[in-house]
Amino acid sequence: MKKITLLLGFIGIMFAFMACQSDDDSGQADFFIEGTVDGEKVYTDYLRPGTTETYFTESHRFTFQRKISEENQIIWYMSLDDLDLDSVTFPITLRHFENNGDPFLDFSYINDNEGERSSYRVDNINTQRFSVTLTNWSDDILSGTFSGELISDIDTDTFITVTDGAFKIKLSRVNL
Repeated sequence: MKKITLLLGFIGIMFAFMACQSDDDSGQADFFIEGTVDGEKVYTDYLRPGTTETYFTESHRFTFQRKISEENQIIWYMSLDDLDLDSVTFPITLRHFENNGDPFLDFSYINDNEGERSSYRVDNINTQRFSVTLTNWSDDILSGTFSGELISDIDTDTFITVTDGAFKIKLSRVNL
């Protein structure tokens, strides 16, 4: 009888553990970039092993990217200069600005698969087409959202529409 009670108790604990596991399993990696491009969801969480994404605290510069996999070269890329993450009030919305003292945002969507090379970036002429909102910076983890239109690097009359963009990235601090 004691063995049956112990076995039933163990089985109950295992079911409770499995239920907790499934409640927490969102299907997403801890760090990712995702968005919908012209109606198609693009989720990226692959970062080549050994790669670190760095926040240079004195220059207030960071760059990060994710791709679908080592084989699938669809990439989200973001770089930001001149923004002190430790002194910003969140949320903060950023657009592509240059040479006016505001943070400089570079954001791209790249398909670098064989035979399909295409690249889209923020429009530096009409900066209102695309924005990134940084929503939180805590424990060196940066999260935010993005949306708008990105312009083709090849044909300036061609755009893609990005909706529901989101990211969560762990940055390593470097004080130079």
